[in-house]
Amino acid sequence: MHRFPRRISRAAIAAVLTLALGACANMANMPETPPGTPIAQVEAKFGKPNFSCPLPNGGTRAIWTQQPAGQYAWGTDVDAAGNTGRIAPLLTDAHFALLAKGTWTP
Repeated sequence: MHRFPRRISRAAIAAVLTLALGACANMANMPETPPGTPIAQVEAKFGKPNFSCPLPNGGTRAIWTQQPAGQYAWGTDVDAAGNTGRIAPLLTDAHFALLAKGTWTP
């Protein structure tokens, strides 16, 4: 009889962990972060970017990553007024092709 409640608790913990990890993986798809969202609002939800660098137009390129242990990274350009562009996943074949061309470099 003691095994049944233990199985339920393990299943509940597994479900919560799966949902939590899924939420991390969907930063770029969150409807709360459309282009034009103030960077302060994004940072309040997801934390400060792990990396950032200045852009020639007075803005900043911001990158959030779970590396080296995670498998996700997202980036966006922030304009001089502090508004984000589209937050995009960076660890994709399409993005690596852009990097190979030197297209998405500071």
